[in-house]
Amino acid sequence: MNRFAFFITIVLAACSVKLPDFKFEFHRDNTSLPKITFTTKDSATTWVEYYCADPTQPVFQTRPSHGVHHEITLLNIKPAKEYHYKVQIRYKKNKTIASPWMTFRSKSIPDSLLTVEKIKIDTSVFQGYILIRRFFKFGVDALIDAEGDIVWYHSYGMPVRRAFSWTADNTILSIVDSARIQEIDLYGNVLLDLDLEKNGLPYKVHHEIFRDKKSRHLVAISHDSRKFNLKRHGGSVNQPLMGDGILELSEKGQVIKYWSVFDELNPEKFPGSISLQENWGHANAVWPDDSNHFYISFRDFNQIWKLDRKAGKVVWKLGMGGDFVLKNPDDYFIRQHSVSLHPDYGVEMFDNGDHSKRPNSRVLAFRINEIEQQAVTSTKVVLPLSLSSYRMCSVYPITKNKHLVCTTKKDGIISVIDDTGKILWQVRVNHASYRAYWVPNPFSDLISRKAR
Repeated sequence: MNRFAFFITIVLAACSVKLPDFKFEFHRDNTSLPKITFTTKDSATTWVEYYCADPTQPVFQTRPSHGVHHEITLLNIKPAKEYHYKVQIRYKKNKTIASPWMTFRSKSIPDSLLTVEKIKIDTSVFQGYILIRRFFKFGVDALIDAEGDIVWYHSYGMPVRRAFSWTADNTILSIVDSARIQEIDLYGNVLLDLDLEKNGLPYKVHHEIFRDKKSRHLVAISHDSRKFNLKRHGGSVNQPLMGDGILELSEKGQVIKYWSVFDELNPEKFPGSISLQENWGHANAVWPDDSNHFYISFRDFNQIWKLDRKAGKVVWKLGMGGDFVLKNPDDYFIRQHSVSLHPDYGVEMFDNGDHSKRPNSRVLAFRINEIEQQAVTSTKVVLPLSLSSYRMCSVYPITKNKHLVCTTKKDGIISVIDDTGKILWQVRVNHASYRAYWVPNPFSDLISRKAR
C-alpha cells in the first residue's frame, strides 16, 4: 500500500467512528457554567475547544477529562454571547476524532443576582479580573473582566458574611456565617466546610479570612469576650466587653494560635471612651508579611498595629496616639479599612474619613522606617465624595500607579485609579461589596488559550 493510499485509509477510518451524543446544559443551573456531558465507547481523553463569536475574543481549551463518562464545564463565559465549540476525543491508540463545530448562546446573568453598569471601560488599564461579593439577602461571588462583564459567578442561595478572599489555589475562601468557614472552587464545588461550633470552638469570626501561604493555616478575625471593672465607662464591676483577636486554625479546625486585643490593652486603664454595646476597637482587616508578622487594622482606634505573630507582641502602632509622630497632621487616618502591603507603597489602606471631621475618603499609604521610627506618606489620594464612604470599602494596589478601589454605599462602585486620583476604569454593581480584589488569572489551571 503506497503512502497516499494509507493516508486515505486512516481518514476514512476516523470518519467512520461514531461520535457520542453530546448533551448541553448548565452546571448546577449556573448560567456562567455551560457543561457538555457525553459517554465514549471506550476509555478516552477528551477536551473541548471553544470561542466567542466576537473576533476579539480568544479560543479556550478545557483541561482534559479521562475515562468513559465525561462532564466538561466551560469557564470564562461572557453573558448573552454566541459561542462555538467542538469536542476532541483521543482513544488509547492516540487516535483523535473531533466533533463538528457546534453553537450555543450564553445566557444573561439573572438581574436578581447581580447587575453591572459600565461607567468607564478601558481594557488597557489592567489585565485579569476583579472579584466581588454580594452579601445582602443572599450571597453571590462574581468575577468581572476588563470589559466590565461578569464572566463567572457563584450563588450561595443564602446570606453570607462580608469576609472573603482569593487563594493561591484559585479558590474562594469565605466566612459564610459567624461560625462557619467555607472554600469553593470555580466549579462551585465545596472543598472545605468548617463548622466551628461542631468542632467545639467558641469563636465567632468576622471581617477577615485568608489562608497563610506557607503553613496553609486559616487566619480570621474573631470576637473575644471578657469581663472587666468598667464602672468608669458606665458599666458594672464585672462588665462583659467584646473585643477582637486573630484566630489561626488548621484546615481541620484545630486552634494553632490565638491573639487578643486584651493581650495588649487593659480596658480598665484605657484613657479613651468605651462603647459597651460594640466590639472594642473593631478590628476589620489583617494582612501578613513574609517575616512572620501580621498587620491588623482597628477602625475605632484609628490605628494599624504590626504584630509579631510568634511572640504575640505588638511591634508598633501607626495612627492617632501611635508610635510614629506624623509631621503633617493631615496624614492621620480615620476609621480605615483594608490594610495591605505593597513593595512600592508600603502599608496601604482605605482611609474612610468622618461625616464631620473629613467627609472625603482617601487612598493612603505609608513607608515605615522602624530604625528611624518614621512613617512617611508614599501615597495620599483624596477621593471625590462619589467614591467616599464612612463604612466598609477597600483599596489594593494593582501595579505601581494603579489602585483598585471598592466604594460601598447602597451599591458598589468599583474603580481603578492612578496616583493622582484619575479614574481609569469604573463600573457600578447594584449591591454592596465589602471589598474588591484584583485576580490576575483565576482560570490558569482550568483552561488554556489557543491561537484562532
